[in-house]
Amino acid sequence: MSDNSDYGELVVEAHGYNQDNVRVAKIIYNVLIYKSGQHPYYGNNDFNYNLQDYKFSAYKVRPDGAYIEQAGIDFEDLKVGEVYRHAPNKFITKHESQRQALRSLNWNPMHIDPNYCQRYFPHDELIKSCRIPEMLVLGAITACTTRTFGKVVANLGWTDIKIERHVKPEEHYRVESTILETRTSHSRPT
Repeated sequence: MSDNSDYGELVVEAHGYNQDNVRVAKIIYNVLIYKSGQHPYYGNNDFNYNLQDYKFSAYKVRPDGAYIEQAGIDFEDLKVGEVYRHAPNKFITKHESQRQALRSLNWNPMHIDPNYCQRYFPHDELIKSCRIPEMLVLGAITACTTRTFGKVVANLGWTDIKIERHVKPEEHYRVESTILETRTSHSRPT
């Protein structure tokens, strides 16, 4: 690989440990990592990865020099009105959608039968190849927020849900969140 490429290669040794701190796995693997500013998202107006605020730092350094990956942002650092564009983007394959519909007993032919969809919705691009079940879309959107809001203790519920249109398989979408309110817990103030 030349020095002027957009990425570098790492050889990584990863160890997995159980709850008793016993090593249960060792994996050595190679991975390509984009160099600073070279990822395809850089320069794309839909994404902003040049945030310099400390709360967005992904790692903290232990006294022994090892880096500890941090998931999520602390409650105190979240401010009303802040907008987060979560990455990576998400898409759901036709197979994944059909499998989820069958697993959840959602046997509506609009989700699992492409012949039905093409016959009854030949001019509707969002349905003719079968649509993704709404609960799968809702779950996937929530899952996309995991890295940002990774310090969640519990999901207390969803409100004001509106599916604005059907999502079709292989359609890419991104997830954006806005902080509407912050407050301390009344039931668990500590």
